[in-house]
Amino acid sequence: MPSKKVIYIFAILFLVVVGWLWWLGRPTTEAVPAITIDTASSTANLPPTLVNNWPAREAVIENNLAPNYASGTKPAEFSFSLGSTTPIKRSALKIVSAATSTVVAYGPALATALAPYAAPRENELTVLGQAYDTQDATLVAKLKAARILHQTVQKNLLAVKVPADAADLHLTLVNDLTVLISLAKNMEQVSTQPLLALQSGQVYQLALVNFYSQLGTLNNYFTKWGVTLDQKDRINIFVNIK
Repeated sequence: MPSKKVIYIFAILFLVVVGWLWWLGRPTTEAVPAITIDTASSTANLPPTLVNNWPAREAVIENNLAPNYASGTKPAEFSFSLGSTTPIKRSALKIVSAATSTVVAYGPALATALAPYAAPRENELTVLGQAYDTQDATLVAKLKAARILHQTVQKNLLAVKVPADAADLHLTLVNDLTVLISLAKNMEQVSTQPLLALQSGQVYQLALVNFYSQLGTLNNYFTKWGVTLDQKDRINIFVNIK
């Protein structure tokens, strides 16, 4: 079971990755980035942060699971593992030859595919914690909306024509979303399977870090090809770290 120190480390890691992505997307005189990261900066009217809120709920997980683990058994409710997801195969991608023309076309197609992530939204882990505390159905609906958001973007990415030399990166993005979708689905069950939902929420935060890290490498890909996207085609991702 992750300790409180691990939760703090996850939160710090998340902030470091967001800072790195911001650095990649900073304005420069040499090149205009394809991807920029927009983070929630105001604390007004926002719920308490992950670090302040989460340890009490982690204690709930530990108190419920510890006796079972001590006896060598796992509660039937907690059946989730990352290994239970089925990765999407490379053959599902629409791969085209790598050339300047296909890379130039890839940029706007990616922008369209990832556009749903530009809209501001609440931090899903914070929403999960509130849903656990209050059993409010409207909060559970927000978790469902997060899952549908990831499913929409994944479907969009699978429809994009991908240059051959970007296929591995693109497939990683698609399968990072496979994990996020599975975790979000578990989180929706916070009212009926709270331990599964809370454990999944912890992993969800780390899975988001992995996804954002992969997005950050796309700037390097376009730079390698010397491709600069038009302003209308640039990709803006909203990240709420509150």
